[in-house]
Amino acid sequence: MSGKDHDSRYEFDINQYELGSVIGSGAYGTVYKAKEITTGKIYAAKILNNEIDYKTSRDNLRNLIREVVNMSKLNHPSVVKFIGFSPINYDNKLCPVIITEYLPKSLKTLFEKEEEGLSELDSTDKLKILYGIASAMKYLHENDIIHRDLKLDNILLDDEKNPKVVDFGFSKCLNKTKIDVSDSTDAYK
Repeated sequence: MSGKDHDSRYEFDINQYELGSVIGSGAYGTVYKAKEITTGKIYAAKILNNEIDYKTSRDNLRNLIREVVNMSKLNHPSVVKFIGFSPINYDNKLCPVIITEYLPKSLKTLFEKEEEGLSELDSTDKLKILYGIASAMKYLHENDIIHRDLKLDNILLDDEKNPKVVDFGFSKCLNKTKIDVSDSTDAYK
């Protein structure tokens, strides 16, 4: 796919990042640590499991484009920061890669520790996490975005236990004038 065949506003050179260890996986993709070669800074790289080709459904393409466009428009302290997008992976295949900030902990893991009596969260941490999630959801809803997959796995925490909502693969924008992805799927045929 050449640069003229699709929208390149959100693209970057994947070779700027060195792929590291797996940090999670799901039905649609695998998330790796990715080190920026020039700075050494660690990010998260979500690589789609399946190559995009003429057999790829319009729904899968629409979800991918929606995720990239929605994430690129968001700017909130409790929403994961979008860094960039590459339509090709490290093997030069059409398996898109989304780079975001790296967050070391998941709320699910912390809750599991809590159930085992190994709590890392005090009352202040819990209140901060609740407020952060509520603030992120309010921000998304004010921007006509519905996350549609909010769960413990999709809330990550930074080193100071500040929450960030992640994984916008199922998100939906209600107001097409704010973020319009309806016609963008044609560019990826």
